[in-house]
Amino acid sequence: MNSKGRTRKRFTYSGIALVTSLVLLTSTAAYAGLLATGAVYGGPNTHTETCYLFNAGTTPVKVLAATIVGENGPLYADPLISGSSPITFNSCGSLPAFLGPNQTCGVSVHDNTNQAWSCSFRIKDGTKDIRGVMDLRDINNLVLINSNLR
Repeated sequence: MNSKGRTRKRFTYSGIALVTSLVLLTSTAAYAGLLATGAVYGGPNTHTETCYLFNAGTTPVKVLAATIVGENGPLYADPLISGSSPITFNSCGSLPAFLGPNQTCGVSVHDNTNQAWSCSFRIKDGTKDIRGVMDLRDINNLVLINSNLR
Protein backbone atom coordinates (compact mmCIF):
# COMPACT_ATOMS: atom_id res chain seq x y z
CA MET A 1 0.00 0.00 0.00
CA ASN A 2 1.40 3.40 -0.92
CA SER A 3 1.48 6.44 1.36
CA LYS A 4 -1.62 7.94 -0.30
CA GLY A 5 -3.60 4.81 0.65
CA ARG A 6 -2.44 5.03 4.27
CA THR A 7 -3.31 8.73 4.46
CA ARG A 8 -6.78 8.13 2.97
CA LYS A 9 -7.37 5.25 5.42
CA ARG A 10 -6.26 7.41 8.36
CA PHE A 11 -8.66 10.19 7.29
CA THR A 12 -11.50 7.65 6.92
CA TYR A 13 -10.95 6.30 10.46
CA SER A 14 -10.65 9.86 11.82
CA GLY A 15 -13.93 10.79 10.10
CA ILE A 16 -15.71 7.76 11.54
CA ALA A 17 -14.40 8.58 15.03
CA LEU A 18 -15.51 12.22 14.68
CA VAL A 19 -19.04 11.29 13.54
CA THR A 20 -19.37 8.70 16.32
CA SER A 21 -18.26 11.26 18.93
CA LEU A 22 -20.74 13.85 17.66
CA VAL A 23 -23.60 11.35 17.74
CA LEU A 24 -22.76 10.31 21.30
CA LEU A 25 -22.48 13.92 22.49
CA THR A 26 -25.75 14.87 20.84
CA SER A 27 -27.62 11.89 22.27
CA THR A 28 -26.24 12.64 25.75
CA ALA A 29 -27.52 16.22 25.59
CA ALA A 30 -31.04 14.97 24.82
CA TYR A 31 -30.98 12.36 27.62
CA ALA A 32 -34.26 11.94 29.44
CA GLY A 33 -34.19 10.35 32.87
CA LEU A 34 -36.96 8.13 34.15
CA LEU A 35 -38.28 7.88 37.70
CA ALA A 36 -40.82 5.12 38.28
CA THR A 37 -42.38 2.87 40.88
CA GLY A 38 -42.89 -0.80 40.60
CA ALA A 39 -46.41 -2.13 41.05
CA VAL A 40 -48.05 -0.84 44.26
CA TYR A 41 -51.17 -2.54 45.65
CA GLY A 42 -53.37 -0.74 48.17
CA GLY A 43 -56.20 -3.24 48.39
CA PRO A 44 -59.88 -2.98 47.48
CA ASN A 45 -60.29 0.40 49.21
CA THR A 46 -57.94 2.24 46.83
CA HIS A 47 -59.69 5.30 45.43
CA THR A 48 -56.97 7.80 44.46
CA GLU A 49 -53.55 7.18 42.89
CA THR A 50 -51.13 10.12 43.37
CA CYS A 51 -47.49 10.68 42.35
CA TYR A 52 -45.26 13.51 43.55
CA LEU A 53 -41.92 14.95 42.44
CA PHE A 54 -39.48 17.08 44.44
CA ASN A 55 -36.57 19.00 42.91
CA ALA A 56 -33.82 18.97 45.55
CA GLY A 57 -31.38 20.65 43.15
CA THR A 58 -30.41 24.28 42.61
CA THR A 59 -31.64 24.62 39.01
CA PRO A 60 -35.03 24.04 37.37
CA VAL A 61 -35.63 20.69 35.68
CA LYS A 62 -37.94 20.00 32.76
CA VAL A 63 -40.65 17.43 33.45
CA LEU A 64 -41.44 15.92 30.06
CA ALA A 65 -44.22 13.47 30.88
CA ALA A 66 -46.15 11.73 33.65
CA THR A 67 -48.03 8.43 33.60
CA ILE A 68 -50.14 6.48 36.07
CA VAL A 69 -51.18 3.00 35.00
CA GLY A 70 -53.14 0.13 36.51
CA GLU A 71 -52.02 -3.46 36.01
CA ASN A 72 -55.15 -4.07 33.91
CA GLY A 73 -55.39 -0.51 32.60
CA PRO A 74 -56.33 2.18 32.13
CA LEU A 75 -53.31 4.29 31.27
CA TYR A 76 -53.43 7.93 32.36
CA ALA A 77 -50.85 10.24 30.81
CA ASP A 78 -49.83 13.87 30.36
CA PRO A 79 -49.23 14.71 27.60
CA LEU A 80 -51.78 12.27 26.19
CA ILE A 81 -50.39 9.32 24.28
CA SER A 82 -52.28 6.85 22.10
CA GLY A 83 -54.84 4.94 24.15
CA SER A 84 -54.43 7.04 27.30
CA SER A 85 -56.89 9.04 29.40
CA PRO A 86 -56.14 12.49 30.86
CA ILE A 87 -54.72 12.77 34.37
CA THR A 88 -57.41 14.03 36.80
CA PHE A 89 -55.21 16.48 38.74
CA ASN A 90 -51.84 17.96 37.72
CA SER A 91 -50.01 20.58 39.80
CA CYS A 92 -46.92 20.23 37.57
CA GLY A 93 -48.58 22.34 34.85
CA SER A 94 -49.22 21.46 31.24
CA LEU A 95 -46.39 19.07 30.42
CA PRO A 96 -43.69 19.51 29.41
CA ALA A 97 -43.10 22.06 32.19
CA PHE A 98 -40.31 23.24 34.49
CA LEU A 99 -40.08 22.30 38.17
CA GLY A 100 -38.05 24.88 40.06
CA PRO A 101 -35.47 24.27 42.79
CA ASN A 102 -36.98 23.17 46.11
CA GLN A 103 -40.41 22.79 44.52
CA THR A 104 -42.87 19.91 44.55
CA CYS A 105 -45.58 18.98 42.09
CA GLY A 106 -47.88 16.03 41.64
CA VAL A 107 -50.36 14.21 39.45
CA SER A 108 -53.31 12.04 40.48
CA VAL A 109 -56.30 10.10 39.21
CA HIS A 110 -59.42 8.69 40.84
CA ASP A 111 -59.91 5.07 39.88
CA ASN A 112 -61.68 2.65 42.24
CA THR A 113 -60.50 -0.57 40.61
CA ASN A 114 -58.97 -3.24 42.85
CA GLN A 115 -55.55 -3.61 41.22
CA ALA A 116 -51.88 -2.67 41.49
CA TRP A 117 -50.78 0.75 40.21
CA SER A 118 -47.51 2.24 38.93
CA CYS A 119 -46.42 5.74 38.00
CA SER A 120 -43.53 7.33 36.17
CA PHE A 121 -42.09 10.72 35.31
CA ARG A 122 -39.77 11.42 32.41
CA ILE A 123 -37.26 14.19 33.22
CA LYS A 124 -35.04 15.98 30.70
CA ASP A 125 -31.31 15.78 31.48
CA GLY A 126 -31.54 13.10 34.15
CA THR A 127 -32.82 12.63 37.66
CA LYS A 128 -29.80 13.27 39.91
CA ASP A 129 -31.53 15.75 42.27
CA ILE A 130 -35.12 14.59 41.79
CA ARG A 131 -37.06 12.51 44.30
CA GLY A 132 -40.59 11.17 44.14
CA VAL A 133 -43.22 9.01 45.77
CA MET A 134 -46.50 7.34 44.80
CA ASP A 135 -49.39 7.23 47.29
CA LEU A 136 -52.50 5.07 47.05
CA ARG A 137 -55.33 6.61 49.09
CA ASP A 138 -58.80 5.62 50.20
CA ILE A 139 -62.00 7.62 49.66
CA ASN A 140 -61.21 9.72 52.80
CA ASN A 141 -57.81 10.64 51.29
CA LEU A 142 -55.92 8.55 53.88
CA VAL A 143 -52.71 6.97 52.56
CA LEU A 144 -53.01 3.18 52.33
CA ILE A 145 -49.49 2.54 50.99
CA ASN A 146 -46.72 4.42 49.23
CA SER A 147 -43.60 3.66 47.21
CA ASN A 148 -40.57 5.73 46.28
CA LEU A 149 -39.86 6.46 42.64
CA ARG A 150 -36.46 5.24 41.52
